[in-house]
Amino acid sequence: MKRFWSVAAVVLALVACSAFMARAGDSGSMSSDAKSSDAKSSDTKSSETKSSMSKSAMKGDAALQAKLEALERSTWEAFKSKDAKAAMANISPDSWSADMNGFAPASQIESMMQDMALNSYELSDFKVLHLGKDAVVLTYSATSNCTYKGQAVPAGPYFCSTAYVSKGGKWTGMYHQETLAMSAMPSAGMEQTTK
Repeated sequence: MKRFWSVAAVVLALVACSAFMARAGDSGSMSSDAKSSDAKSSDTKSSETKSSMSKSAMKGDAALQAKLEALERSTWEAFKSKDAKAAMANISPDSWSADMNGFAPASQIESMMQDMALNSYELSDFKVLHLGKDAVVLTYSATSNCTYKGQAVPAGPYFCSTAYVSKGGKWTGMYHQETLAMSAMPSAGMEQTTK
């Protein structure tokens, strides 16, 4: 799973930035007096609504996080068992991935699986970041016992993120990124010498 899902994350980030900028632009069209008056009158209504909405959103986030965590774990299991069909059931054929070896399209998953032996793994610290109504990023940490083309792969930890898009009610992975933690990297060239 060291290469799997790229372009989608940039697009999703741009969408999120555009939405933020649009909201910021909307607030700039009112006079400061109108803004102040509107803010005061809506504070009471807003706090009541936010309270009930935040409880509902937290339940929704927990359910969505559990669903995406299950998808992510099943994809890792597919890599462990070298089941390309099972992995592709969770991701878009147009998806990309990035890891220490570079970028790879989903079309390379089957050949990657042939070169990889994922013996064990551990996933933790899942969190969901909403980019929009139908787009989220699932972040988590991973460690693994893995070889690629016969060479040991660092165990990690890795900081992972997968961009998911909801299409027709189904969450599909569009981009996956794995970044090796600095603490797991060899210190070659990073040691300081004292004189």
